[in-house]
Amino acid sequence: MKLYAKLFSLTCFVSIFSMAGCRKPQKEDTITKEELAGTYKVTALKYTSPAGQEQDIFSSLPDCDKESRQVLNANSTYEFIDACTPPEDHTGTWSLISSHKIVIDAVEADLVSFDGHNLMISVTNLGGSMDGKITETLTRQ
Repeated sequence: MKLYAKLFSLTCFVSIFSMAGCRKPQKEDTITKEELAGTYKVTALKYTSPAGQEQDIFSSLPDCDKESRQVLNANSTYEFIDACTPPEDHTGTWSLISSHKIVIDAVEADLVSFDGHNLMISVTNLGGSMDGKITETLTRQ
């Protein structure tokens, strides 16, 4: 799989950039699977090392990867639709386990924020060369 597709599968949708109008989920917030269901495009992707150094991954992605889509279906399936040639599409399952956690193909991610349009999630300590945190911002299409 391409680097981005691998990161996508590992991160289960991730991010931590400031966005105007975002709200961070609080205990009293109830985010539903139906609210999250939709088609998203990655608009930011970064890696934070265990030492706290940040690296922008998004800017180094090929343009076709920036046009790829992630679809969270209401029936708990997801699709990665690769815009590159040849496409390396991927399908799997997802679930919302709380207002703060989402799981895609058994990888649990923190749901950092969701404002109905922008979804920000992160995965910490992936192991190996990916120790640290991957953060991804997805924008509803």
